[in-house]
Amino acid sequence: MSLNFSIPRNIPLDVEQELTRLISDFQDGYLTEKGYIKKRYEILESLKADATDRSTLNGARSDTRSNHRRESIMSVGSSLAYNRSSERLASGEFYDPSLRTTPEIQRVSPSDSRVTGVDPDAYEYYKFQQNAPQPENVARKQLQRPLDPRILEQYVQTETFDNLAMILRKRSTVYSKENAVVTIDQRGKESQSITWEKLYLRAEKVAKQIKNKAALYPGDRVCLIYQNIEVIDFVVAFYGCFLSGTVAVPMSSGLPVRDFVKIMTDTQSHLCLMSESVFKHFEKASHKRKVPLWPKGVEVWKTSDMGTYQPPRKVGPPPLKISDLAYIEYSRGSMSELRGVAISHRTIIHQMKSLTSIISSTPDIKKGTLIRPSAALSKFRYTILSTLDVRQSIGLVMGALFSVYSGNPLIWIHQKLTEVPGLYAHVISRARASILLSDYLSLKQVAYNYQSFPQLTRTFNKRVKVDLSCVKWCLINTLIVDCEFNDKLSDRWFKPLGHPHPRRIIAPMLCLNEQGGAIICMRDWIGNEDRLGCSFQKPITDEVIPNDENEDGNMGERLSEVLIDKDSLTTNTVKVVSDRPPPTSSTYDDESSKYIRVGAFGYPIPDATLAIVNPEAKILSGYDEVGEIWVDSHCISGGYWGLPDATQNIFQAECSDYEGVLNINFVRTGLLGFIYNGKVYVLGLYEDRINQHVTWYDRYLAIQTKKEEEKVSSSDLGDVQSLDENTENINQKILMNSDIPQYRYHYAGHLVKTLVRNIPDVTDCSFFNVRVNNEYLPIAIIESPSIPASKNRQKNTGLGIITADPSLLNDLAIQTMKLMEKLHNVRLFCVLITAPNTLPRTIRSGRLEIANMLCKRKFMEGRISSSFVRFSLENSLATVYHGDDLLGGIWSPYSSKMRSEALENAQLQYSGLDVRQQCRDDRANIDLTGYSSMIDILKVRASQQPDEQAYAVIGGANFREMKPLSWKKFENRVFALCSYILEKKNLMAGDTVMVVYNISEEYVICIYACWLAGFTVIPIPALDPSWVEEDTVSFVQLVQEYKVKAVFMSSDIEQIMKNKPISSRVKQIANANRVTIPKYRNTTKHTKCNTSSKAMYSQMEAYRNKKRKGTDLKCLIWITWDADHRYNGAQLSFANLMALALNAKETCQMKSRKPLIACVRHTFGLGFLQACIMGIYLGCPTYLFSTLNYGINPTALWLSISRYGVENMFVTSKMLTYALRNVDPAKCDLHKLKNLMVGWEGRPDAGLMLKFQEKFQVSHIPPTSLSNVYQNTLNPMITTRSYLAFETSNLWLDPLALAQGYVSLVNPNDSPEAIEIQDSGIVPVNTQIVIVNPETKQPCKVGELGEIWVYSQSTLSRFSGKRETESSFIHDKIANWNDSLTYLRTGDFGFLHNIQKPVSKSSQLAELQLLFNLGRIDQTFEVLGLQYFASDIETTLERFSAVKKACVFKAGTYVVAVLETTLKKNYSSLTPLLVIKVMNQFNLMLDIVSYVPVGKMPTSRLGQVQRRITLKKWMDGCLSLQASFGVNSGENATRKTLDFIKKVKNMEQMI
Repeated sequence: MSLNFSIPRNIPLDVEQELTRLISDFQDGYLTEKGYIKKRYEILESLKADATDRSTLNGARSDTRSNHRRESIMSVGSSLAYNRSSERLASGEFYDPSLRTTPEIQRVSPSDSRVTGVDPDAYEYYKFQQNAPQPENVARKQLQRPLDPRILEQYVQTETFDNLAMILRKRSTVYSKENAVVTIDQRGKESQSITWEKLYLRAEKVAKQIKNKAALYPGDRVCLIYQNIEVIDFVVAFYGCFLSGTVAVPMSSGLPVRDFVKIMTDTQSHLCLMSESVFKHFEKASHKRKVPLWPKGVEVWKTSDMGTYQPPRKVGPPPLKISDLAYIEYSRGSMSELRGVAISHRTIIHQMKSLTSIISSTPDIKKGTLIRPSAALSKFRYTILSTLDVRQSIGLVMGALFSVYSGNPLIWIHQKLTEVPGLYAHVISRARASILLSDYLSLKQVAYNYQSFPQLTRTFNKRVKVDLSCVKWCLINTLIVDCEFNDKLSDRWFKPLGHPHPRRIIAPMLCLNEQGGAIICMRDWIGNEDRLGCSFQKPITDEVIPNDENEDGNMGERLSEVLIDKDSLTTNTVKVVSDRPPPTSSTYDDESSKYIRVGAFGYPIPDATLAIVNPEAKILSGYDEVGEIWVDSHCISGGYWGLPDATQNIFQAECSDYEGVLNINFVRTGLLGFIYNGKVYVLGLYEDRINQHVTWYDRYLAIQTKKEEEKVSSSDLGDVQSLDENTENINQKILMNSDIPQYRYHYAGHLVKTLVRNIPDVTDCSFFNVRVNNEYLPIAIIESPSIPASKNRQKNTGLGIITADPSLLNDLAIQTMKLMEKLHNVRLFCVLITAPNTLPRTIRSGRLEIANMLCKRKFMEGRISSSFVRFSLENSLATVYHGDDLLGGIWSPYSSKMRSEALENAQLQYSGLDVRQQCRDDRANIDLTGYSSMIDILKVRASQQPDEQAYAVIGGANFREMKPLSWKKFENRVFALCSYILEKKNLMAGDTVMVVYNISEEYVICIYACWLAGFTVIPIPALDPSWVEEDTVSFVQLVQEYKVKAVFMSSDIEQIMKNKPISSRVKQIANANRVTIPKYRNTTKHTKCNTSSKAMYSQMEAYRNKKRKGTDLKCLIWITWDADHRYNGAQLSFANLMALALNAKETCQMKSRKPLIACVRHTFGLGFLQACIMGIYLGCPTYLFSTLNYGINPTALWLSISRYGVENMFVTSKMLTYALRNVDPAKCDLHKLKNLMVGWEGRPDAGLMLKFQEKFQVSHIPPTSLSNVYQNTLNPMITTRSYLAFETSNLWLDPLALAQGYVSLVNPNDSPEAIEIQDSGIVPVNTQIVIVNPETKQPCKVGELGEIWVYSQSTLSRFSGKRETESSFIHDKIANWNDSLTYLRTGDFGFLHNIQKPVSKSSQLAELQLLFNLGRIDQTFEVLGLQYFASDIETTLERFSAVKKACVFKAGTYVVAVLETTLKKNYSSLTPLLVIKVMNQFNLMLDIVSYVPVGKMPTSRLGQVQRRITLKKWMDGCLSLQASFGVNSGENATRKTLDFIKKVKNMEQMI
């Protein structure tokens, strides 16, 4: 008595769970057969009663469309089988798609959730299209409803067996001596065979070992690894798993070991079965690697030597405990990801029934004979001959499953056998094969061999006559029907070799190879087409395209085909012009034809519900519209193993119509096609379709074409109408017919076919879409033999690596672009050229094909090994971004006026002015503003605090303070040096002297001694022997420009200066420029003075009064260098120094009892103030830490900050970067550090500050202590964050708005391409900032950027030296502003932004004006009326791992990017990514991209790119370029394109 274990469809979840638990209890032995039947009857009877009450609640949709694919899929974390713990299943511990609740029908809007596997670029486009407003007068298109099942009721009948394990056991008894599986080698000889009895006994032996020795339970997973030729061993192990109740996980032996390990880990397998040869291979690999290959706990068995099962005589066969899950088939997706599809026994039985009904429907098979009975011997036998891999997909379904289900033998032949002419036909004739299972690749080889050598086939073997009349089916595994080859196969192979009805047997199968290999569509003779629920069109008659008249007049034998208009496909529609096209015709065989011939697979399988769906909007497609094929059937798996999200998206997809979501779950096939007369036509993979925005040039061509057509049609009007009236009519007709779509669609297969047929140097190609410039542009990657093979590819020359003739590759790329535009109207963004067999491929329908999505992935990762790239930006872009004034830029009067009008109601950008007239010493309570110079304050400190510490150097082995100086000793050391100066008769007050020291007491002492003598001091750092050329040139130039009379230095510096590398070079440059280098004066030995303070001050005052004629008593000249090592001099007076000290003290709240540490930049700016000024101004100790010591032991500096309780400290960004790499912050305690000032001459690095704060958090440094300081050559502290009670503020700006001169704040989550900037703080005391238009000199309004103008008492008066004449330009007045104030033009762009923050921990919110510095004006450039910051583009380019440094500049009308890269080849693979990234973020087209090797980019000693030098060397051709690529034709060519676009728009407006 057979039991029914099926679960009815469309039942409530709780009832389904009850039936599931009932089945599990019976299989575990807790119920008898009678108890099972009784309880099942009670459950179903109660269901019927409930269904009567619920029937009135269900609408018309709740008929047959519901979720009826019920599969048990375990989660990754589970380790027990589904049928072992039904209670856990009910509690939700396991994942089961069948448990998804199907609610009552509700009308909801179509889901717009993102779908796995869908190109995100395409999704964004369709999301935009879906939300776009539609014209009110446009009628809603009619949607095509899904095709209904044809014979659904046959699939709910009770069957005798519900699993193949029981069927195999029956076959072994009835057909014990017949061959079950036969394998034939490449020579056509039988290599192995096995009978039904032997197959079962070997499989039973494997099952017994699994159950007893491995102690596995039903539902546990077992991996199978066999070679493709080891068919019998694989089938034995496969059914051994079925008989043991375990879940088979078949894997190809060609997978990498990491993939085996991943699958074993994901499935939690504890056993792996393999053949002898595979076992030896992996054993050898394990010994070679000296590490275990497999995960811990996985046993590996060889099944080849397990023997056969010996059944006991008086005992029946072992009991079967079959789990719900049968096997898990792993395959690669479009992005090469491994995913396992779970197949249940119930699904297998449904597949077998479906195949039986289809295959037995042919007139050539006698009804009821296909499935051999399991109770009695049958003489009917239909041999299955397969060339497909029996381990996966349809090869597994037809070979290992259907052969056992039907009882027909399987003959497996090696695919290489088809390469021998005549051998395949001989094997068919010898075996009298009835069902052929193959693919187009093998069959094309066979057919073409026969056409070339027909006699080799006919006379292959004299004993066996070639006769193919035995063939009933020729099943072809494919995704697209090849109509042309189908004709050749039937008429030029089957028919000549004796088949009476060759067209009737050919049947392409549409299989879901990535979803378990289920067949969803193929031809059949079942009938019941009226149940599909679709409309059938009348036959089309066309005089231009004659219909095909078959010789025998029976059109039913031929596969259905249609001829569709090629242009209609570009609009995503299908226009059928013929439904019976002739087999061959010049109308569509030529590439320039207007039509495409498409073949049908047939009707969907009998129980399937099939729909054509818009893949992005998830709504049913309209009639005659292309969409993705979605299908629902019992024959398809319920989902992926352990991937619930992917299962939900792919296997349980929901689509909608205008009324709401359909009450049915579909499987997404990833195939694009359409339905015509109920039959399914496939055009290609969804991933292989590209869509391109209709450009301005397309609109121009459409307008011109329509004008020509209307002129011709209106020429019949004669003289009835005037010319003006005629033209008006033409324009009206064009306007009425202007149905130009926004996008055009193309299929990669069609494009590849065109290229390969027309260009001999193209062997294969990949096409895909990439989002560029807010649109979708096609990219082609060509495989060409013009590039040498990989081994001989690289030829080393002095100019770099040459892979092929560039001119030849350039011609090939141009030819490709022109051909695509001419024949398909496809305008390629770029073309890459690679060597043959370079692009990644995947197995589709049994053959390797280029995987376009994998190519796109590797392209976007820069891993395509290409040798050449050519761009066509202007021809492919639909939009070219530009400003309002192409020539004048954003600061022209017109652009400025446009911004002013747009921001009409906005306020002006200027800060407040906090005036501080007095500054008192917090210890002595004296007014520091009453002193005229620092010498006076030094005199006060030495007299009032003589024994207190003034200066100390931190150094030595332990980095402790060394011989500190008190104020009195410090003063005495200054006097000692003054005495030395008094001895030198050639020096006079007013002379300019140079001070060259490392940071030390000697340096500070020398500064004050020179001031006492009335010298103008130029402090410079010590010359670096590593940068001899730069430093010596600057040294001699400074001596010459400022007429230096003496150079003071310490002993160590004197030794460096007198060493050969520097001294010889200084002499050489001085002689060449006729410069006299003054004598070096060593001050180290002058340490004591016996003169009293009063006497020395008097002597030095007298000395100062006798100044040299023609000189001014200046105080100081700060020398700063830019990245190009060009120096600038800034002149300071004592009044400037006093103002700077006052501002620093008041702003940073400095106190006399808190020491300072000076470390860096001791010759200018804040570094000079900390080293030489602030300690004396405040009366506090100053510790000096050498920069050289920081390079040796940076931790010592941070420990010193902690040891001395320093509150205010100035550092540079390079010091922070160095600390991140070399300091352990856990050793430091920085909780007392309140003001860590980081100097920035431009935009702060937000990323660096964040990294420092995160790493040094363990040092307890207050997060508010990090203080960005905006400094300039003429003002070292324009803004600062000192003692603000909140952390740094970051803003994100829209790059396009910034290029137009606007400040538009965006959310970084919504705008990933936004530019992140960080505030530079607020203005200090006695300072005001105004944001000014650099051209009109008027204040800017809130919402736009401008130049930062500063008014401050601490601003230096002017430049000195060669830039002294620029002071009038640097200091300027604002138009329509306060004429009494003169402002410093910083040369930096920025803006003010108001925020509300607490100014202290206890205060309430206050409104603060933060300055955001954007960067230098001279480091911006304008293109097409838009302004770009070079640093932003360089930062974007440097985010690529292969790019170490970037330099972007404008040379003439070309935007050039010079990149220092670690790449040695494949520059053409990286270039498109760089161009795309810059276009996507900044809407800027790079014109030229050049590459230099590592170390060849001109950089400063601080690692900054020397932009000016790089530009000069690039222009002069002196850069060591490895490769250079032209991307665009420059700004002038783009302007011409814009002019043409404007003309096209004017034409449209006129129409």
